[in-house]
Amino acid sequence: MHLLENCTEFYDVVQKLKHSFYVDNCLTGVHNVSEAEDFIEKAKLIMAKGCFNLRGWESNVECKHDSKHSGNTSVLGIIWNLDEDTLKCKIDFEILSCETKITKRFILSTVQKFYGPLGMLTPSTLLPKLILQDLWKSHFSWEEELPFTFVDKFSKWLNEMYLLKDVTLPRFMNFNETSELHVFVDACKGAYAACVFVRSEVEGESKVRLIRAKNRVAPLKSLNIPRLELMACCIGARLVNSVIKAIDASSIKVTLWSDSTVALWWIKEYGDWSVFVANRVKEIRELTGCYSWRHVPGNVNISDLLSRGCTPQQMLNSKWWEGPSWLKENPESWPVSDIICQPKEVDIEKRKRKLVNMNLTEDTPPWYAERVSDYDKMIRVFTWILRFVNNCKLVSGKCKDSELSQSEIEYSEKKLIRLVQSYYLSDAKSSNFIETFLDNEGILRVKTKIINRNDDRSFLYPILLPEKCEFTKLLIRTVHRKNCHAGIQMMQCLLRERYWIIRARKAIKNVLYNCVICKRFKVKSVSSEPTPLPPDRVTDCALFEIVGIDLAGPLFLKNEGKVWIVLFTCAVYRAIHLELVNSLSSDAFLLALRRFIARRGRPRTIYCDNGTNFRGASNDLSKLNWSKILKETRTPKIFWKFTPPTAAWWGGRWERLVRTLKDLLKRTLGKSVLTSNELYTVICDCESIINCRPLTYVSENPEELIPLTPSMFLIENRSSNTGDIEQLNSSSLNKRIKYRSKLLKDLRQRFRKEYLIQLVQKHNEKHSRNPQVGEIVLVGDDNKKRLFWVLAKIIELIPGRDGKIRTVKLKTQHGTVLRPIQHIYPLEIYSNQSVDKEPGGEESNSHDVSDNKNKLLPGADDV
Repeated sequence: MHLLENCTEFYDVVQKLKHSFYVDNCLTGVHNVSEAEDFIEKAKLIMAKGCFNLRGWESNVECKHDSKHSGNTSVLGIIWNLDEDTLKCKIDFEILSCETKITKRFILSTVQKFYGPLGMLTPSTLLPKLILQDLWKSHFSWEEELPFTFVDKFSKWLNEMYLLKDVTLPRFMNFNETSELHVFVDACKGAYAACVFVRSEVEGESKVRLIRAKNRVAPLKSLNIPRLELMACCIGARLVNSVIKAIDASSIKVTLWSDSTVALWWIKEYGDWSVFVANRVKEIRELTGCYSWRHVPGNVNISDLLSRGCTPQQMLNSKWWEGPSWLKENPESWPVSDIICQPKEVDIEKRKRKLVNMNLTEDTPPWYAERVSDYDKMIRVFTWILRFVNNCKLVSGKCKDSELSQSEIEYSEKKLIRLVQSYYLSDAKSSNFIETFLDNEGILRVKTKIINRNDDRSFLYPILLPEKCEFTKLLIRTVHRKNCHAGIQMMQCLLRERYWIIRARKAIKNVLYNCVICKRFKVKSVSSEPTPLPPDRVTDCALFEIVGIDLAGPLFLKNEGKVWIVLFTCAVYRAIHLELVNSLSSDAFLLALRRFIARRGRPRTIYCDNGTNFRGASNDLSKLNWSKILKETRTPKIFWKFTPPTAAWWGGRWERLVRTLKDLLKRTLGKSVLTSNELYTVICDCESIINCRPLTYVSENPEELIPLTPSMFLIENRSSNTGDIEQLNSSSLNKRIKYRSKLLKDLRQRFRKEYLIQLVQKHNEKHSRNPQVGEIVLVGDDNKKRLFWVLAKIIELIPGRDGKIRTVKLKTQHGTVLRPIQHIYPLEIYSNQSVDKEPGGEESNSHDVSDNKNKLLPGADDV
């Protein structure tokens, strides 16, 4: 094909070769012997340039380059009789015997042996196709022997196929200026079909010849007859279109016949049809003219035989390939009938609609701003439109096709401004408080008080623009982008040089608030209302039954490296316990935990952050067989609860105590470097001091009770003097135990009435809306500048104990992460934050753990 497309000689022969090759076979025809000799000679020269040797010519006439042949020859699977110049199909089926096993595979392989691209035997080949469809619906396997009903139908058909072996059609078709193409279509419940005939006037006699025919089995999904008739019309339009291309006769007259008034109504009339009907009607109208379709009564429709199918004997008797007899007569005697259709038969395919009243004035952008997000692009598109309109008015040779000039762009901008003003500022109320006038170009301008100043005319008489207009929004957005995302005041000054926007500050605010780039640097993080303290913070329990753990340090020792302090704090009574570790490994922490349990008792629940030492310790302990341990030693499992990553404020109760411990060490040690024993002594002193801090109000009245401290729960009796056990009897011991129990009960009652009652929920902040799944957000990072924060998509919302969203799962370019909502900065336009708030106002700082440890943030204790 590349050789033929680049050949510059023998144009007619090249064009004939392009449409005559099928793989390595060339099939074509000519009108006389001299033309045949010329074609063979030139074709050999053309193909020889590409090293293709054309040989093996076969012809039904004798010429200089080839002798006349006789007998039968195969032409792409069709038998061509060279003596009679006729075509017939090759029918060579094996004879069925009693031992032949009829299966679905056997029927399919037998049917596929028949090859007839012209469709001359199409009516007789429909029956086995219908049998195969029935077998498919009955779910027979490929090798399963079929019941007698199917075998009998197939055997009768196969045994009669030999009758069609001598059916022939003339190869030559005489196309002339009187030739017409007639297409007949029809459908029934089982199949739909189409066939194409050519009608020509030869020596005063009308001759009709079959060109092509095709039928198809109806789909497994049941369709009504009108739809099947429409599908027949569709394949008829495709079939005649392929014939026109093959004979290269685009100007030939085409008439299409159908006996379905419903299908013809759909094709000829314009209605709001269903998707199925609309798509096929659209294709039919593109391939054929709707006025080429005519109605034919069903009893004289020749394609009825193709859609219903018949036996070989019936087809042989019908001689349907000769066409309908009335087609050979004068056109005045052809069937004529009006297309009359009942509304219910047509309206069943009409698309159902519901009337909905919508106000599109505010939301729908005008046509000139549709699908445009840049002011300059909008002006250029409008300029091209104006040029196209002007070119349509000019002679073809004088049309402009060069690049847009500056004068054209300026003219288009002024014309578009006039269009905007006429639409939005036609009402006099829109500019009541502004003195305006129309200039000599028809543009509405504002008359300012500085007209006597020697300055630009656009500054003295700015163009008036509406506030709520897509044109104004695009103008503000483009100026904002070109001036490095300037703020409101700067934007107002820049726009004022040429334009006077009604309520300009508000219009600029709305555009700047929706700027994604500005939002990335100014948006605040998501906030939520604080949650009540969890049950583990307010439940009466033993000391250190529920603990929080954190590490502080490192501290450097004299000639001994460095150590860290492990802080254990009671979640209820706020007491602490301190241990030293010489590394951040899980093993070192487990030893510290063991020392803590030996001195303070075994905790039930441990809260901590996601440190690798804590995670490692939890994983090591979880590998133990706790069911066996509980059964043999009655030692329950310790439950670990971890705060979300990067959410240090969730551990506010231990972070605040770490800060207190650090303050004590700074004031006590200064720059001193101690040994391990000296440091251990110091942290024991710090532990005692912190545990003696008051939890309740310290009164100056000497008659008031001393304030509650954590140490009261550590040492039930502050006096260290006790009597000798030998001098006490059992009665006094029982009284002493009851007395201590009463003291502990009174102490807890004081803790409830004096400490817990002071924990009031504060609610001063305004909280933003909850994040939504699928929202694009910035992920805050305390260790990076905002410019380097990554974008993420919310894929899951994780509620807290109170049902409020506290944590979200995010998908970033590096994978999936879990983050608290305080580290989420939404970039979407919708927000509870008012648009009227200054976008250029004070920018919120990202959450810094070191600066917020003294502040109980929302969700700090909701683990």
